[in-house]
Amino acid sequence: MKKFKNAINHVLQKSWVCGLIVMLALTAGLAPSSHAVERQSEEYAVKAAFIYNFAEFITWPDWPSSDNADAFEICIIGSDPFRSAIDALKHESIKGKKVQIKRLNSAGSFSHCQIVYISSSEQNRLDQILATLQGYNILTVADSADFAKSGVIFNLYLEDNKVRFEVNIDAVKRSELNISSKLLRLGRIVHDRE
Repeated sequence: MKKFKNAINHVLQKSWVCGLIVMLALTAGLAPSSHAVERQSEEYAVKAAFIYNFAEFITWPDWPSSDNADAFEICIIGSDPFRSAIDALKHESIKGKKVQIKRLNSAGSFSHCQIVYISSSEQNRLDQILATLQGYNILTVADSADFAKSGVIFNLYLEDNKVRFEVNIDAVKRSELNISSKLLRLGRIVHDRE
């Protein structure tokens, strides 16, 4: 567990090169655990680190104007599988802005979010949520089967006990986010479901 915590602390370093290296190291696998709850907690700590590192490889074309212009908001729509793992990011900054974590009941209150994580609990409302987010420069992230093919930009998944991600290239183009090719090469490319 100590080895895992040290890896997460390194992931939270500000250098994007270091972040890339650590993110690659984390994809080597999750630490073995005899307890399912502890295992899930570790999985979501790694996924929170991925979300943090994704931001380092993305340029947003336009920050939304708001009263909270100094904040970088990571928003969670639906049930929160991260629990406290993502709250650790509140002590960090992204692109010179202090990270804030917001838990939302609906996509209607996302106006200040730079990243929106869409929980698996929102599967029945996914199309509606993505339609609401359309036209905004927001990075969408999930970890549910087929969410990327449905229009989510990054979808995290486990493969051979390792956290991986897929990238919907069509959704990237619609978002108008500038995502580094270095990051795109690390993910499995998917397209919208036809």
